Amino acid sequence: MDSSSGVFMIGGFHVEARTVEAVLCIAVVMVMLRLEIFRRAVDGQPGELSQSTQKYKQLLRECAPEAAGTLACICLVVALRSRGDTIGETLDEGSREAWENIKSQWPLLMTADTLLSIQVMMKLVVV
Repeated sequence: MDSSSGVFMIGGFHVEARTVEAVLCIAVVMVMLRLEIFRRAVDGQPGELSQSTQKYKQLLRECAPEAAGTLACICLVVALRSRGDTIGETLDEGSREAWENIKSQWPLLMTADTLLSIQVMMKLVVV
């Protein structure tokens, strides 16, 4: 890894450090989700591997509203983020420089307010 630029060389390809971090986080979430689903859907004693389709169906019925709400929030966030930068055209030169600085610090979310908005939407699903 080139520590000054945050780029890994993997198999001759340049991969940014944050891409590697995102892939690792997704892998951890997938493993944890699999373990939790397996734990809830296994019949019998811990360590026993007999699985029941009825338990999986019950788990899906119990979690369906939360899953649908979470999916709706994710779709809304993606739709709003895909609109892109809509404020940049209306700013004066000094404000535009500040806005470009903010966008460089928060490239995916644009501002910290976006993260707070996502948090509020997720709280709505939980409550």
